Amino acid sequence: MSEQHLSIVIDACLAFPGFAQQRFSLPAGSWVSVRLDQVLSSDHNQAGDSFTATLSQPLIANGIVVARRGQTVAGRVAEANKGGRVKGTSRLGIEIVELSLVDGS
Repeated sequence: MSEQHLSIVIDACLAFPGFAQQRFSLPAGSWVSVRLDQVLSSDHNQAGDSFTATLSQPLIANGIVVARRGQTVAGRVAEANKGGRVKGTSRLGIEIVELSLVDGS
């Protein structure tokens, strides 16, 4: 099985409350690169399916590392459309639902 790498663009600001009693955020449009722990496909997955991934690069907010490379990310398939000859291209939308931070929260 080959590894799948994925870069996710943040559509909304991610906040990290409780991190060392400070509030950090990643601006909308930020990229989050992860390595999927299993294969995702618009042919086989459907909205609501969960997945796990590992951060490929650290997340840095306001110059501080809030999540290290290798930390676990949990996500969910938000949209899965096979596409087809008539319908056009396939689409697979995902969202991050949980991320382990450096401080353990």
